[in-house]
Amino acid sequence: MDKYFLLVVKRGSVVNRPNGQRQTLTEVPKNALELWEEGTLTLCLRKDGLELLNDFSKERLEKVLQLRKNLNYRAEIQLLESSIKNFGKAKKADKAE
Repeated sequence: MDKYFLLVVKRGSVVNRPNGQRQTLTEVPKNALELWEEGTLTLCLRKDGLELLNDFSKERLEKVLQLRKNLNYRAEIQLLESSIKNFGKAKKADKAE
């Protein structure tokens, strides 16, 4: 997950999850995608992370965008907005070939 997400807090930081669990971050966690989708402040999507979004539905992308907008990570918001804007275009291009 290191190539998809950037840890934006100091290593060793403790995260309180919405389900009440606590997690100490010494590196980008294996469940980074889940944490990111929950709106964690500790992770930011890298540009390479766009490939993770290929399997997302448009509704799922929009939901994540709304959560992530509150964090104001501008580059990440631009990636999500671009992914939503281009949703389905790559799939249509693949079908055309």
